[in-house]
Amino acid sequence: MNDLALDPQTNDLILSGGRLEMVDGLELVAQRLRVRLNRRLGEWIWDTRRGVPWLETVFVRPPNISAISTALKSEIIGTAGVIELLAFEATRRGSALSVRFEVSADDGSGQVTRLRAAGEVTTLEPSASSLAALFILLTITPAGKIL
Repeated sequence: MNDLALDPQTNDLILSGGRLEMVDGLELVAQRLRVRLNRRLGEWIWDTRRGVPWLETVFVRPPNISAISTALKSEIIGTAGVIELLAFEATRRGSALSVRFEVSADDGSGQVTRLRAAGEVTTLEPSASSLAALFILLTITPAGKIL
């Protein structure tokens, strides 16, 4: 399975030599995670029940780390290619929320690999500029094969 490649920082389609690049394997699973975690609740016109409740749960006072964790875990587990959520940590430091997680993922060839991800919301105060701060900077890397 493959899909159009998106730039991890801008979410723009990647062109190379005038052609759209494709992505597959673990890169595709990582891209799917970034897309799902960037989607706001109600944003997708064909199913407004999908997405992370950023405004409803994440950017509220006082922040409820348990509710935020539940919302993010649900999106992670529901991502195509993700087999299991192996580890998840959301911690608050002042007005910043740091999120780290590890999943086992199927790269499409039947090979199961761990993926690690980390990102940070720079503010828990509602603002248009900080809405997607967490996962624009989400870093997802392979962490090794699982037998």
